Amino acid sequence: RLAHGAPGLADAAAAMNLGERSLQQQLHDAGTGFRQCVDDTRRRLAERHLRDASLSIGDIGLRLGFSEQSAFQRAFSRWHGLPPAAWRRRHG
Repeated sequence: RLAHGAPGLADAAAAMNLGERSLQQQLHDAGTGFRQCVDDTRRRLAERHLRDASLSIGDIGLRLGFSEQSAFQRAFSRWHGLPPAAWRRRHG
């Protein structure tokens, strides 16, 4: 669902047949929050997609729900300290 933008808490809770408060409480008990879970999921998927040389960096950003390639590049640089193209060369 990330390709359509970052999901909201209400959508995620409904997909798991939970109430929003119940989901928030479960995440809190696990020591995290909803936005952190979305960010972690995007980071892990970005790493997986970057290993696939057939996908462009722009396509990966769109698949992960970023509105522009530059937004994806900024987020990826925040996660890893280097841009996605450099990470791909190093780990691809």
